[in-house]
Amino acid sequence: MDARLRDHFDGVGAKKLSATEAASAQVSRGHELAAGGPVLDLLGRSRTQFSCHYLYFNADEVLEDRSTITLYDAREHQQNRSPEWRLYYPSGCQPMEAMQAGDWCWVGRLTTGSVMVVVAAPDTSAAVRLNQLFGTQLDRPAGVTPVRSLQFDLFDLEAADDGNLDLDDADLLQTLGISPTVEHEDLLPRLVDQFGGRLPMPPVAQFAALCRDLTLTSDPTVDPDQALFDWVTTTNDLYFAYERQVVQPLLDAEFAHRDVIDIDIFFAVATRLKNARFSRAGKSFESHIAAMLDATGLRYETQVRLEDGSKPDFLFPGLRAPADLQTQLAAKTTTKERWRQVVGEGRQSQTRYLVTMDRGLNLDVVTAMEAKDVAVVVPSPVRATYGGALAPRLTTVRDFITIASERQARAVASGVLP
Repeated sequence: MDARLRDHFDGVGAKKLSATEAASAQVSRGHELAAGGPVLDLLGRSRTQFSCHYLYFNADEVLEDRSTITLYDAREHQQNRSPEWRLYYPSGCQPMEAMQAGDWCWVGRLTTGSVMVVVAAPDTSAAVRLNQLFGTQLDRPAGVTPVRSLQFDLFDLEAADDGNLDLDDADLLQTLGISPTVEHEDLLPRLVDQFGGRLPMPPVAQFAALCRDLTLTSDPTVDPDQALFDWVTTTNDLYFAYERQVVQPLLDAEFAHRDVIDIDIFFAVATRLKNARFSRAGKSFESHIAAMLDATGLRYETQVRLEDGSKPDFLFPGLRAPADLQTQLAAKTTTKERWRQVVGEGRQSQTRYLVTMDRGLNLDVVTAMEAKDVAVVVPSPVRATYGGALAPRLTTVRDFITIASERQARAVASGVLP
């Protein structure tokens, strides 16, 4: 999937918020963002009121409001003084009232002429993902902070990392009102021929297997990282395309030709579809991992119960091997707080591995995982989206296969395995 943000935004400015800009800090009574610098090239240099979509992401919820934002010069009536441009947000705007000093803020000029202001707490997955999607580099080392506020830097959306999106990226963008573009839609007729193009949805394993067959450029024996990445991203794209084909008649049956739409039914249908989407993504991910492991010749068992009652997703080379030669691998498309489940899995081994496609990791999360002896495994194309100090702490799929293969070879050499 591709966001094609340049088709939705004329440009995006980004910065870290100062205490004077965050109403919750109670440093200033104004409800304003400092707006000087390059962002004026985007918004103009005259008093203007824009329609505005406000969003605030914290760890627990998303706050949203639609009202206006006003660009103005705070010194417009003071002669012989340099302009001081600000963006005024209305008092009582819930997303803006909730933001904190140090939060990350994006101001975008939409192609419709309206403005979008998005704020996210920097320790959240949403902040990491938005920073990647917009290519805004807010995670770069901090420089010298001006006394009053940081100016917005303007970023080129041609350099945005808005391709090869995962389901969480797509979900985030849809919250912003942007529907991702589905790639590989030309393959939809193959899916319809295979599975009928109507409910019920096809079995996960069969759908995933067909997606692998349709991804002809990936060989797991040559490049397991690229193969796993291609299989997962292709499956996400094709599932989105097939879902639209299948779900549209369901929506028409539930909501078309109704004078009034029952809100409870609306949310029930939306929740059911969203939960099914993420559940299938997780099961498809496990199917692709198993196919990759089979291609590499690694021995493993799935969902085996260990002596302590835990059931890791994959156990290498199996229960017959001694604990010091076993390798446990959990699979989660995204981590969030669910990585803590891995801590209780497979206590026979000191280090547990977690393979994920998550593009929303940050240093705090990875450090917390390492403190609990959980090592993160990601395909190298996902690892490449992380820079700085984080990327070297992420294990590639090839490196994990090497670790598991060496332990398997030692188990065979010792006579524990044939």
